[in-house]
Amino acid sequence: MRERKKKKDRLIKFFSICLFAILSSLFFPFSGEKIYSMRIGEIPQKDIIAPFTYKIPKTAEEIKKEKEEILKGMTFVLTQVPKPSIDLKIIEEQIQNLDWRTKRKFIREAKRILEEIDRYVIIENIDTLLKSGAEYVTLLTSEGDRIYPIKKIVSLDEVKKIIRVEAEKIFPENRELSFLFEELISPFISPNFKIDYKETELRKEKLVERIKEYKGIVYKGEIIARAGKPLTREEIEKLEAMELAKKKTVFSNIEIFFKRLILILIIIFFAYYGMRFQFPEVYADIKLFLIVIYNSLLFLILSSIILRLTQNPFLIPFAFIPFFFYFITGRNFSVFITFILAIFVSLYAGFNLFFLIFFLATGITGILISKYLRNRFDLLFGFFILFIVVSFLGFFFKNYAGYGINFQSLVLSSLFSSGVSIIGAVTLLPLHEKLFGITTDFILLELSNLEHPLLKLLEQKAPGTFEHS
Repeated sequence: MRERKKKKDRLIKFFSICLFAILSSLFFPFSGEKIYSMRIGEIPQKDIIAPFTYKIPKTAEEIKKEKEEILKGMTFVLTQVPKPSIDLKIIEEQIQNLDWRTKRKFIREAKRILEEIDRYVIIENIDTLLKSGAEYVTLLTSEGDRIYPIKKIVSLDEVKKIIRVEAEKIFPENRELSFLFEELISPFISPNFKIDYKETELRKEKLVERIKEYKGIVYKGEIIARAGKPLTREEIEKLEAMELAKKKTVFSNIEIFFKRLILILIIIFFAYYGMRFQFPEVYADIKLFLIVIYNSLLFLILSSIILRLTQNPFLIPFAFIPFFFYFITGRNFSVFITFILAIFVSLYAGFNLFFLIFFLATGITGILISKYLRNRFDLLFGFFILFIVVSFLGFFFKNYAGYGINFQSLVLSSLFSSGVSIIGAVTLLPLHEKLFGITTDFILLELSNLEHPLLKLLEQKAPGTFEHS
């Protein structure tokens, strides 16, 4: 029966330690980087170094603006239209009635005009180009692409006007001949280019594809921000991009989780063997063991939530740990668990040595205060002492560690952490006493208080027994 109970207790302890390791890893608020506020002007305590290579993405608005700028300068693409063959014999047949000099002049000028017009870029729907607001178009010719100004492009109507003007110059004194010249030349004029909408869209797509979705690259090991210097807008963009890259990289998240888990398992390993061999009375008592494991886990989860929401480690009610465990397990073990959890919370706060010192100092202060408490109401006096000490430690840390927090926020944070520490201890101690049926130092202190009603009654009714006891 006893062996079965021992085996059951071992399974419960093993399950509890595994649950502690997994949950404390999952609730790890940061991925190993230093703690910082994502605001311009905040001052990091240490250099922030890129843990991996990542890109700084552009915002949707930046990409849209860049796309508009590129397409604004995008021109239409014009492709050549096959040129119809010109047979001047048709013209010669129409002017058989003219004398040979006029006929010769007619043919000569017709050739000249057609050669000149052949050098023009003629399209049918020139209004489309004019409405686009572009200054140039791209001509697709057999010799390659050419950039051509829109103002030099002419329509069919404009070419016909040119022919009319030229006809009047050639035969200024004979309107019938100029009209005939215009009528015979005009049928040979047709658009030699057309707007290639398909090619235009393809080129637009290629231009848009060239737009990079990122504005820069941060390489692994690169210093993103310097310690003691206010964060700039560019540094904030790099930090936000790093957070975004971590969320998108599944492999990176898995790798980070296992790194955290290994680190936490190392700490748990030393804590476990320290508890087992230095504090066997706590390790052997399954109730005390579970109280230590699950209250420590709940405290770490609360610390993680506070850091995620506020990024302010001074709000963590760390003094709760020494207050609570001092009366549950005694002074020596409260020092031990304070040291272990100070390591955990300092890791949560960004692997910062100054925070480790701060939490250890806060914990030792809580242990020293607990030593002089005689009943639950003395915790109120302990609150004021703790508030003053935590405020002083926080002010010292702020000045010498370069943490960016103003004095008012520091005082409010100290007030909050001290208050929650006291209220948490006052609330949870009686709950654990009744739930687990344990006798804490508080109960013994209260029972040994000479002002207790039962002791007063004993002194009055049985003074001899009172004196001997």
